[in-house]
Amino acid sequence: MPLTVSTGHHSVAGIRPRNEDFVGMVTPGEPELSCKGMVLAVADGVSGNEGGREAAEYVVRGLLTDYYATPDTWEVTTALDKVLVAMNSWVQQQGSVRRELAGMATTMTSLVLRGRMYYSAHVGDTRCYLLRDGVLQKLTQDHVWDRPEMQHVLTRAIGLDNHLVIDHGMGELRVNDVFLLACDGIWASLTEYDLTDFLKQVSTGKLGSEAACEALCAAALKAGSQDNCSAVIARIDSLPEGELRDAISELRALPVPPRMKPGQTLDGYAIEEVMHTSLTTILYRVSDTSHHRQLVLKTLHPDKANDAQERSAFAHEAWLAKRVVARFFPQVITPDQRNYLYYLSTWHAGASLQQRLEAGQHFTIPEAVAYGGKLVRAIGALHRRSILHRDIKPANVHLGMMMKSAFLTLVSHNPALTARMARAMPVTAWQAHLHFWHRSNSRVQHHPAPLICMPPASHFTIC
Repeated sequence: MPLTVSTGHHSVAGIRPRNEDFVGMVTPGEPELSCKGMVLAVADGVSGNEGGREAAEYVVRGLLTDYYATPDTWEVTTALDKVLVAMNSWVQQQGSVRRELAGMATTMTSLVLRGRMYYSAHVGDTRCYLLRDGVLQKLTQDHVWDRPEMQHVLTRAIGLDNHLVIDHGMGELRVNDVFLLACDGIWASLTEYDLTDFLKQVSTGKLGSEAACEALCAAALKAGSQDNCSAVIARIDSLPEGELRDAISELRALPVPPRMKPGQTLDGYAIEEVMHTSLTTILYRVSDTSHHRQLVLKTLHPDKANDAQERSAFAHEAWLAKRVVARFFPQVITPDQRNYLYYLSTWHAGASLQQRLEAGQHFTIPEAVAYGGKLVRAIGALHRRSILHRDIKPANVHLGMMMKSAFLTLVSHNPALTARMARAMPVTAWQAHLHFWHRSNSRVQHHPAPLICMPPASHFTIC
């Protein structure tokens, strides 16, 4: 069962001549819903200049667009942080080049609902509330001066300062949770008792989310609100069975194909060659006759067909490989139909660094430096996606020729993991290997694991 949410929003100018608030949300379908989740946001442009509305609208629209353009491997908080920091720079730049927009800024509170978790990002005095089991919780803190006569003066806002500090929050979702994003035009005019009453009606189904937003705005104006009134409400109707990722679960459920021989076909792909066989996986070079191209088909070894842990690891590898789009990595190809557990990637002529060393090839110092630089850039491409590759070795570094120039490709995502997974892992054999590398080479100082994954490959190249 997927994540299902009932949402609504409403925004009115009230007694003001202009509405400087802006609200928005994105409720995508699959696979974006599982990978990125849905995003809701409210922003309140700072009054006093013509740029308040522009800042609020730009930040919300930019967040809703750019968040979905970030790598799927980034954590939600990382993606929100990077997008909002970029928004802050743009708002400041506009205020400096356009005199009529000088001092433009906006508050912003956003909420991401993904899987069985929620994530908030907050700057300013817009608020996020959660009603759970009839109890109202305020999930954000107002960024205003802590003096009674100055509580309307913001200490933080997007566009207010070169250095943007964002408050992040997260927690588990429960069915019938009701979230409210509101500007100060609402929460400053209504009591928490009033807010609780409206949200309880949403939780019990007596009031729809959209109708509740309209009712909140109307109640705030009736209570004497002198500001714009904006609200966004989301009620959790159902939760998925597990978090990340439905795609992994679907892949894991597919049967492992039998051991194949050249001349046989699998889902329409003709087996040309058995490229490599390990204890856990098999690589085939296959021919895609419908598109006239050579591909690499990687699947789990038949001996591991009933190993739940290996099936899950392979499914995650396939999911991760599809999201690493860079010139240093084989690109994953989506098959027209898939009846077995495998994934396809582009095929490149050449040989691994291990094969070249075993064949007796020697590399000059300039060649080793050139390949080392490319390897560092390949690792950097992974790190920018918050991915750690735990097994960079000569056998996983592919050297070939493209357009009459040498190129390097980093293969095998089997040992790779995202940063969030790494923090949750206990000490394992791969970490012990890295620690051994430090102990056995006194010249290498201690660095975080991502920075020391490449010495074995570069060491063998120049020795």
